[in-house]
Amino acid sequence: MFGKHVCYFGEPWTKGLTKHTDERLKKLGEKLSAIIADKIVKGEWKHNTGFKGEHYVGVKNGGVETYLRSSYESKYARFLDSDENVSFWAHEPFRIPYFFDGSVHNYVPDFLVTFLDGSKKLVEVKPAVLTETPVNTAKSSAARSWCETNGVVFTIVSEDLLEGESQ
Repeated sequence: MFGKHVCYFGEPWTKGLTKHTDERLKKLGEKLSAIIADKIVKGEWKHNTGFKGEHYVGVKNGGVETYLRSSYESKYARFLDSDENVSFWAHEPFRIPYFFDGSVHNYVPDFLVTFLDGSKKLVEVKPAVLTETPVNTAKSSAARSWCETNGVVFTIVSEDLLEGESQ
């Protein structure tokens, strides 16, 4: 029969195993997290988040075409471009390792904003309903720690703040 190939090599080695029961799966997950985070930072990862995203060429990001992953991120990028106190912004600038659910993951914050006075702000744009989930709490904690070490302010921007900024 054309188009139907059956290839059977027995049970997969991962059957019944999880990152909690097998160190190899845990290490594989950690490695994949770093690889994907690095691709996001390089602009090579276009995974659909389920939100309405767009390609945007900013004014204060050096004219770089950026893939903004949600309408909230799009609105915030436009706000940054119009803010006279902002000198530069970068989207998904780097990764921050964090520990969650027994293993190391990597968080890529949405924006790093530099102001005319030289101060910097690390910004996560997220719907308010998602800000207090366990995984996002772990990401925020890692971001705050990174910010304390680097003299940067960490802020979460939700739809409530976006509405206020657009007025």
